[in-house]
Amino acid sequence: MNVWFERGFNASAPTYGLPPAGVPFESASHPNHFYTLQSYTSSNALLLAPRGKGVLDIKSPKAAEGLSFLGASAFGQASVSYKIYYEDQTSQTGTLLLPDWFNGAAPAFVANGRFNMATRDFDSAAGQNPRLYARDVSLTNTTSPVTRIELQNTEMAFRNTAILAVSGGSTGESMFTPVDINGFNHDIVIEADYQGFRAPDWQVGAPMHPSSGFVGGETIRIEAMVRNLSQVAAPPTQARLRISPEGPIGAAPIWEEIKDVPALPPGGSSTIAFEYQLPSSSATNLLEVRITVDAEDTVAEFTGKNNVGLRSQIRIGPNLDLWFQKADVVTTNNSRVLEVRFAVQNGGSESPPTTAKIYFGKDLPAPSEAHLIAEVPVPGITANSDSPTIVVRHPIPADVPEGFYSLIIFLDPSNLVPEYLEGAFNWFNVAVPARNPGALLVTYNREANGLTISATPPSPAVLETSADLMTWESVTSVNAGELFSRSVPAATSRGFFRLRPSP
Repeated sequence: MNVWFERGFNASAPTYGLPPAGVPFESASHPNHFYTLQSYTSSNALLLAPRGKGVLDIKSPKAAEGLSFLGASAFGQASVSYKIYYEDQTSQTGTLLLPDWFNGAAPAFVANGRFNMATRDFDSAAGQNPRLYARDVSLTNTTSPVTRIELQNTEMAFRNTAILAVSGGSTGESMFTPVDINGFNHDIVIEADYQGFRAPDWQVGAPMHPSSGFVGGETIRIEAMVRNLSQVAAPPTQARLRISPEGPIGAAPIWEEIKDVPALPPGGSSTIAFEYQLPSSSATNLLEVRITVDAEDTVAEFTGKNNVGLRSQIRIGPNLDLWFQKADVVTTNNSRVLEVRFAVQNGGSESPPTTAKIYFGKDLPAPSEAHLIAEVPVPGITANSDSPTIVVRHPIPADVPEGFYSLIIFLDPSNLVPEYLEGAFNWFNVAVPARNPGALLVTYNREANGLTISATPPSPAVLETSADLMTWESVTSVNAGELFSRSVPAATSRGFFRLRPSP
């Protein structure tokens, strides 16, 4: 959450922020309009969520010609309805449009920065934002004192509004002066002397290092950025690198090292570097890295806890994955051949040669040797690269009916490659068409008016058509030795034809 702050809170830019509470200041866009902000140690704004309502009571009611509201909205311009009550029981209603606190036109005041409560850092310092805006209302009753003002944020969602001050122009006067009011409901401003952020606050960035492509025994460099998010200097401390086998947080480390962190000014940072020799054992191919600042909690921070950076991983060894390209059944004269094309991707260090097993069958619950159709060699693959395309062709027996079949490819089934993540199998669906009994379709002639199919089958046959190679519909029958010819108009949508022996 982002909030306003009082001038003097940002030690690096003491002139940035809202004016001191209780000190009148003039609007930059409305001459002779003066406002006073409430104490920054208590509620100092009427904050209205979407559809929210609030009431401002005038402490010392008096007649006026106009009122001026100082405020802003968040997440875009917002509409605020008002109802002004007078001492003589009359009232008036209307609507204010409050611009977003960033980049709105004609601001009454520019704060030059806001404070991010999550990151403990300043945002938009010297960036001409955030802003407060003056919105004037002409009063319809200039003889009776104003006693109270009801306000409602009429937006349906997202846009919050805040009123921080009200001023009034008395009858016969050209100057708007601050109006003393009750009804503020939120403290949205950090006072200049607030001490809550006056303790060090370290933040550790994620460990920085290449994550894969390593071989056992190699030495790598691990770095992390340490920042001081507080508004006071942080004393020297230490950072601890802890490397553990990948698993639950808190697993016993296999290696630790301590490095000094220098004193850091407010908002300062320093990069801490470690060198680590990777283990050669394949049992620790996936490691977890964590870096902690002030691990022993020797410095009292405002967060009151250790600073642990985001974890990262080191991957030792190769990592093979299948890059499936295609699996088709090629139908030729009286035969069907399954053609499989794939490559192997290596996302780690150089891998040795291995193999891949290919299984094929109907509704395979799990592959077995009975479904093994090929075991093919996979060459050694250099770090972070791919193998050439591997092509496997396997004849489909004549007694295998048409339908969908399962194709499963296992990489490195004998675990010859010490991967940092053990590979799994890859599963695909393959459509197998019916067997072609012979060279029945003799000619295909494409002409301007369509396609002509001609044949002289050696036995009675049926011409069938299909849109998906799975469901076939009979078109016509052909006798043995009879010349058959059929034309398909050019306007016909895409489909498939086959000539098969009559049942």
